[in-house]
Amino acid sequence: MIFSGALTDRFGAGPVMIWSTWIRMICLFLLAALVLSQQIDMWMIYIVAFAFGVVDAFAGPASLAILPKVIDAELLPPANALMQGFSQISVMLGPSLPVYSSQRSVPVRAMTGQTCPASAWCFFWMAAVSCCP
Repeated sequence: MIFSGALTDRFGAGPVMIWSTWIRMICLFLLAALVLSQQIDMWMIYIVAFAFGVVDAFAGPASLAILPKVIDAELLPPANALMQGFSQISVMLGPSLPVYSSQRSVPVRAMTGQTCPASAWCFFWMAAVSCCP
């Protein structure tokens, strides 16, 4: 984390977030291609998970460093609290969606239909908090 914070300070939060997102996307596409081609072994999953985790360590400090640049100074404490709170909620509730869908035999379309309104609500709430004092 120290190295990723230094890298974020040197190159800026925006480029670090963009590059980390692209690299994580490539990791997930690689994993999906390996699964679809039925050429996957456990060691491949470990390597992709390790690479994803390393890159994710760069995305964390960058996402925290960009917040003061997009939010006014007087709204920074509540925006920081919302960001951290929604992050914790997504970590707790995110893994439950696939479990729920597999137990209920809910198709992927229905699961996407549930998560898209939830994401839209979160963005609306964050925009409302950031624009209204």
